[in-house]
Amino acid sequence: AQMLAQGRQALMMVPEIALTPQMVGQFEQRFPGDVAVMHSRLTPRQRYDCWESIRLGRQPIVIGARSAVFMPLADLGLIMIDEEQEESYQSDMSPRYQAATIARLRSRNEGAVLVLGSATPSLESYQRTEEGKSRMLSLQERPGTASLPETHIVDLRRDWNSDTDGLLSLELIQAMQEALARDEQVLLFLNRRGFASTCLCKDCGEAVQCPSCAIGMTYHLQRNQLVCHYCGLTQNVPEHCPSCGDEHVILYGAGTQKLETICERLFPAVTIVRMDQDMTSGAYGHAKLLKRFREAGAAILIGTQMIAKGHDFP
Repeated sequence: AQMLAQGRQALMMVPEIALTPQMVGQFEQRFPGDVAVMHSRLTPRQRYDCWESIRLGRQPIVIGARSAVFMPLADLGLIMIDEEQEESYQSDMSPRYQAATIARLRSRNEGAVLVLGSATPSLESYQRTEEGKSRMLSLQERPGTASLPETHIVDLRRDWNSDTDGLLSLELIQAMQEALARDEQVLLFLNRRGFASTCLCKDCGEAVQCPSCAIGMTYHLQRNQLVCHYCGLTQNVPEHCPSCGDEHVILYGAGTQKLETICERLFPAVTIVRMDQDMTSGAYGHAKLLKRFREAGAAILIGTQMIAKGHDFP
C-alpha cells in the first residue's frame, strides 16, 4: 500500500504455482484490479497480454512463480519472496538462475526493498544477516490465537494395514472418519504421483527403467502405461522381464492415484480431490481443484508437494 501511494510497483513471488490462486484472491480483496498474475501454466497469448499490461503500468502489483522476477516493472519499489528457502526458486533448466539472486540484483539496481519471508530461512540468507548484509526481522509470537499442531507418528511396522497396502493405518482412518463426521476437511500428502512407483521382476528383482534416463518408471492407472517422470517417455507394462525374461512382473509401491483409489473405496460418499502434476494442466488447473475442495465441505484433498505449501483452509 505504501508503494502504490508513492506511485511505485510491487512484486510478490511464491514458490509454487498452486499457491497463486490463494495469494491472488487475498491481494485482489485489498487491491481490486491492480493485480497481475504470471506463471508458466499461462498460454503464450495470456502471457503476452500479462507482460504487456505490466509493461504499460496498468497493474502495479505482480504475483507469480520464479519467472515473475523478470517482469518489466518500470518503477519497482518492493520485492517480496515467500518461503525463500524453497528449491523451486532455482531453475534447473536453461537458462539456469536463482530467483532470489536475481531479485537481490534488481533491488540493488532499481532502489527497491527486498523482503525474504521464511519460517526456516536458507543458510545463505541467514549468513547474510550474520554478516550484516541483510537485516533480520523476527516475529516473536504466532499471529492471533494460532498454536503449533499436535503431531502423532504412527509406526507402520507395528500398525500395518494390509487392506490399504500399508498406506493408511487404522489410526489414521479413524481420525479421518472423525474429522469428516464433524464436516471438516482432510489433507493427505504423498510425494509421489502415479499408481505404482515401480514395475519389477519378482524373480530377479530388476526394475523396468527408462532407456534414456536409467531411472525406474512409474505406472499410471488411467493410461495403463509406464511413465518416466524425467523425460516423459511412456511404454506398456512388459509381459516378460527385460532382464531375465521371467513372466512374474509385478507393480510395486504407491502414488497419489493408488491413494485416491483406496480413499474412494473407504469413503464412497465423500468428495475426493487429487492434486498433482497429472491433474493440473492448463492455466487455471490449480484454481479449479482448490475451489472444488474449498466449496465441498467435508472432503479429502490428496496431493504431492503442491498441497504442502501454506494453503489456507479454515
